[in-house]
Amino acid sequence: MSGYFYTIIDKGKTTESSPTNKGTYITRKKLIEFNPKTQWISYQKPLNYAT
Repeated sequence: MSGYFYTIIDKGKTTESSPTNKGTYITRKKLIEFNPKTQWISYQKPLNYAT
């Protein structure tokens, strides 16, 4: 992973955004790499944190 990443909290809202081709989505259970140009979502290793 490289470039400037932006964070999505829970399924929707961006806290930061930039003209990049990749972003990091954080949900309650998964870390997801998202590429807006192709709209592919790849599931990465699950996050380990308490809710």
